[in-house]
Amino acid sequence: MRIVGIDELTFGVKDLALAQRFFTDWGLNPLSSVEGQLEFETLNGAKVRLIDGTVEGFAPGVEPDPTVREVVWGVADASSFVALKQRLQSKLTYFDHGERVGC
Repeated sequence: MRIVGIDELTFGVKDLALAQRFFTDWGLNPLSSVEGQLEFETLNGAKVRLIDGTVEGFAPGVEPDPTVREVVWGVADASSFVALKQRLQSKLTYFDHGERVGC
């Protein structure tokens, strides 16, 4: 199984405007903005999503915001994806959404 890197990160934040300025100052390219959410792209094409911590429908943080809510890892090929699925299936919080699996 070959994990090639991070495809997406989601951060819960308390101050969306401040977080937007921080990520823009770091050189990330703004992609989209909807109520309570901003999306950026890194130089290598990874996505960074900022969410207002009060927006529902996202994984809770392991600590109070600002904090990481979700990390999506990319794999090299289909066989790596299958191997990852098999490795995660026994986990209590495992989920399978077709092209996305996790726990």
